[in-house]
Amino acid sequence: MARDPTKPAQTWEHKIPATLVTNVVKFQNTCLDIYGTTGTRFNFTWYRTRDEYTVNAYREEPKNLMKELQDRDGIAKA
Repeated sequence: MARDPTKPAQTWEHKIPATLVTNVVKFQNTCLDIYGTTGTRFNFTWYRTRDEYTVNAYREEPKNLMKELQDRDGIAKA
């Protein structure tokens, strides 16, 4: 069954402390490795505030994105 385009897609939100993101390109590329793309679109979005990066993903897994990013050296270990 296809998703109803009139309803918003479900997303999962992850908060990453900004102090752990030492290289934004590495962070984004690791998120891309984890979540991938659908066609030409990323399966996630992210934005930064002063204190944290917020990742909104269209897939539930991994439940602990910060640990997964640390395990893949996408961010610093706390």
